[in-house]
Amino acid sequence: MTDREENALGRFKAALEGALGKFEGPYLIPGAWTGAPGGVVKADPAGWVLESLEKILGSREEPPSPEPGGTRKAAAYNLFVRLGAAWDHDGDGVTGAEPLEGGWRETGTLVKALGLLPYIRSLGCDTVHLLPVAAMGKCGRKGILGSPYSVRDPYRVEETLAEPALGLGPEACMEAFTAAAHRLGMRVVVEFVPRTAAPDSDWVAEHPEWFYWVDADLPDRPEGSEDPGLYGPPLFPPGTLEVI
Repeated sequence: MTDREENALGRFKAALEGALGKFEGPYLIPGAWTGAPGGVVKADPAGWVLESLEKILGSREEPPSPEPGGTRKAAAYNLFVRLGAAWDHDGDGVTGAEPLEGGWRETGTLVKALGLLPYIRSLGCDTVHLLPVAAMGKCGRKGILGSPYSVRDPYRVEETLAEPALGLGPEACMEAFTAAAHRLGMRVVVEFVPRTAAPDSDWVAEHPEWFYWVDADLPDRPEGSEDPGLYGPPLFPPGTLEVI
């Protein structure tokens, strides 16, 4: 493990220790998250993640190989963090979009995802494939939470994947998650989305020439039509299609 990874996990551990015992009220998690046989158990939101981190730090797994093609025989766990690490922690029947009063989220975060790594490793997985974690746009969102494919900035991590209670930014949480996975001998594969962007993407202002702009008043092209003056999929002549 590199010095940078050690430092990332050290900061993460210190933040968890500083948050121990400060959450008031019930906090429920699946027993499987802690290695329990099943059911739902009460836990300290910082404490259960800290216990997982201690297991990770005590691991003696070989670091993942950096060799190209190493993922061809991988046993991968596909994780959409916002969903895969979500839970109705206060037991009110609703997984809320906003953090609980103590600053802990019910939607999935990289903090809880890190806590899940020992469980994921126990399944025999040696790779975690993360669906997009980039900062999402706020304009024209689909639903309350928005789509991870509506990217605002591919170089920043989505802010809602951090836990406000810890005072760590999303990038620090992502760095700790990756370092923890490496400590367990696991690779982390991150899905990037260069082909779609949010209407309020930072790149719209920085690189407007990269975008395909559509007149909102342009009628849709009906099925069977090849009118290039209407909006629809690109129309390619046969010769161009052969080249493609």
